Order: sequence, then structure tokens, then C-alpha cells
Amino acid sequence: MAAKRKVDNLMALSVLATVMQRPMHRYEIASLIRAHGKDQDMGVKWGSLYTVVQNLAKHGFLEIVGTDRQG
Repeated sequence: MAAKRKVDNLMALSVLATVMQRPMHRYEIASLIRAHGKDQDMGVKWGSLYTVVQNLAKHGFLEIVGTDRQG
């Protein structure tokens, strides 16, 4: 039996492809995914974006740098 993959959905792959350009906030990731039309190729649940990013960071695919807000 094959081992379960740490990244097993299209949303995670789309996020990784997007952040390869430069570091960005999750809102910007979502905006770029929409702008490039990637959301038309897969069933996107935008509420799961934060969970996908957290899982990618947990497995070492992303590094979350700074979560401070200016206000």
C-alpha cells in the first residue's frame, strides 16, 4: 500500500505554484489564483485556503514569516 501524500490536493499545489513568485499574504495568494484563472480548473473552497497554508507550513513546504498587522 502506498504511503499517504503530505500534499494531496490541487489547492495546495496551486498555492505552492503561486508563492514561488515571491512571499505574499494569504489574501494575495487567493487574488492571484483567481486572476490566473486557476480557480476555474478545480473546485476551490476559499475558506480552506488558511488550512491549506497551515498544512503546507506544518509539513515544511512553506515558512510563515510574520503575522503582524499594521493598524
